[in-house]
Formats: sequence, C-alpha cells, structure tokens
Amino acid sequence: MRTIKTHSWRKQQGISLLIVLILLLLTIAAVTGAFRVANISEAFTGSNSDYQRTYAAAEALMQDAEIDVRGRLPPYTTVQADGLVGTPCKPSTADPLLTQSGFFGCRRADSTVPWFPRSSEDFDVIADIVNGTGSARSCLQGICIPTSPTFYSPAIENDLSTMLAVGAYYGQYTGTSPGSVTSNPVLTSNTSAPYARYWVEVLPYTTAPANSTTSMNPLAEDLRPDKTLPYVYRITVVAQGLKAGSRVVLKSVFVPSPLSQNK
Repeated sequence: MRTIKTHSWRKQQGISLLIVLILLLLTIAAVTGAFRVANISEAFTGSNSDYQRTYAAAEALMQDAEIDVRGRLPPYTTVQADGLVGTPCKPSTADPLLTQSGFFGCRRADSTVPWFPRSSEDFDVIADIVNGTGSARSCLQGICIPTSPTFYSPAIENDLSTMLAVGAYYGQYTGTSPGSVTSNPVLTSNTSAPYARYWVEVLPYTTAPANSTTSMNPLAEDLRPDKTLPYVYRITVVAQGLKAGSRVVLKSVFVPSPLSQNK
C-alpha cells in the first residue's frame, strides 16, 4: 500500500506572509534612511553655501573698509598729482584726479561726520566729533577713536547689540560695486540677519615700547606708516549670513602708506 503525503497550505501561506512583512519593513527602513541622508546632505549643502556666501561678503567688506581709509579707489599703481595713489573716491568734476571740494577722501566734510585723518590736527577734530556725539564706545559711522590699543573689552564682535548701530555697511561711503558682490544678500544695511558691518580703529603710531598704553606695538620696519601719515588702522569686519552658524569675523591691521613705499 502506498502512502500519500499531504501539504499544509495554510502553514505555507503563514510563512509567506511573515517573509513579505519582513521585506516590507526592510524596504521602509531603507527608504526612511535614504530620506534622512538626503535631508542631512541638503542641510549641509545649504549651510556650507550660506557660509561661503557670508565669507565672500566679509572679504568684500574688508576691501571696502580699506578703500574708505585710503579715500581712493583701485588700482593703486599710479601716483597722482597730490602724491596719493589710485582714483579719488569722490572725484572733482573739474579734475577727476583730485578729490571733490567738500570731501575728505570718501566722506563729506561735515562737523558731525568723522573722516580718516590726514594730520595730527585732523585726529583731534575727529576725536571731538566722535566723542562729542556720545557715541557708543567712541565709535561713529565706522570710525573708532580708542584711547589705547586695548580699549575695546569685550571685543567689537562680541558686543554687536551696541556696535551695529555705529558700524559702516558696504558701499555706504565708497559707493563701490565691484562686480557680482552687489548681488550678495549679506552686503546690506540690515540690522538683523543677514548683515555685514565694519569698524576702523584709528591708532596714532609711535615707536614707544610695546607695553605702552598709548601706542601701537612697534611694527616691522617695512610696515611702519610714513611720518607724514602716522596712523595705523585696525579693521574689524563682521558678516552674518541667514543661518546662525554662518558668522564670519575678519580682522586686519592696515597701513595705507607704509614707510617702505616712499623710500
């Protein structure tokens, strides 16, 4: 007599359902993981792009601050009739190689507006203008007259609630628009993100000892300012992008007319 084996179709169907459910769960996990990775990648790309844009704005603003200090536009390869180099920031209509009457460099001559000094007499007048308005921390319209190189405590970039109001924004005085940077959304006059500001500390230069509280530390000989313009300018730039982590702070000690240049 032959024995005939029978199969339990119900049992096989139960196992198939379990396998399908496991495969479905694995598929869902894979899709969810891929979605999360894509979101993280997109967020990283967005943050990196915002930081790069903010850094570019900070560099452009640093150049703008240097132009403001010089009172001249690049290129700085030709010495003009007045002994300065570059094109006047505010050229005279009569002679485009000379500064327009009523301006000191890029800034209008006004009893309430500071400018960058060209002599010791200038410095005293500017100090009176800046301090006479009761401006925050001896700064006004991007020009600061500290009483010593260690005057600012905390640093400018750590006191933006006070300093933003007395900073200068891109093109405010220079009117410069070098190419594509004008489309950078960080280079605005906003006081909330995004924004960018610069402050220039005007420091009379002497060769006094480094521990002096009234002078800059001695610079290398080729970087010392010319005796006719004995000032060192310490520039601070702060640029804030759309994202909180996109904050760039640049600092520079700027000597527009080093002694070595005129030897």
